[in-house]
Amino acid sequence: MPKPCILILLLICLYPALSYGNTDSLPAKYLSLGSRKAGICFGNSPEYTGFRFNAVNKHVRRVNIFDFTLWNAGDDTVQTSNGIAISATIISQYKSNGITIAPLVNAAARVNGLTLSGIASASGRMNGVALGGMINYIDTINGVLVGVGAISFTNNTRPTSVANGLVVGPSFIRMGRVNGITLAAINESDAHTGLALGVYNKSRKLRGVQIGLFNIVENNPRGLQRLPFINMHLGK
Repeated sequence: MPKPCILILLLICLYPALSYGNTDSLPAKYLSLGSRKAGICFGNSPEYTGFRFNAVNKHVRRVNIFDFTLWNAGDDTVQTSNGIAISATIISQYKSNGITIAPLVNAAARVNGLTLSGIASASGRMNGVALGGMINYIDTINGVLVGVGAISFTNNTRPTSVANGLVVGPSFIRMGRVNGITLAAINESDAHTGLALGVYNKSRKLRGVQIGLFNIVENNPRGLQRLPFINMHLGK
């Protein structure tokens, strides 16, 4: 199909979403091809099951199957997403069960599934796989976190913050408590049970192995706390 035809069809598809998109005076203005809560939707429907296209998500309670929006940010956006959620800019949700994709920021209080972000990702509790960008802030993760940019870390200010699984960041990883593997140029943690691979590794309390150019294990005896190439603590 010629490119001009593809662009025309794309504009035809997006026009209803822009026309019936969210406004402050009509927060639930939308067009549904099907029933009121199921089918194909253009606009800011509060609850919908099917394929939903909207300009700005606001006061949305639940979307099932597929949701595409140009902008999804703020304290009163999507409560729960079940399925695939894609934003052209930012995604902000309370709970995500499925796949969420955003080129700028991907944020959710609770995630069960897969998240992909271009610049930054933030989650309260992540169960699944997070493929992030420059900054990845996850309070608790059960699964895999891969930061393709500079920084990956969890909230080490809370004692309940924990990472169970694999965390990869090319530059810097800062963790509260880790049960698993960290891989980065710099790995730091308050407590680590498992393996740390990097240029510089530091843990206040280690039960496992560090491999890198310089390794610090603060709960080791004096003389064994700072070692090159490999360090470990296998006791309690």
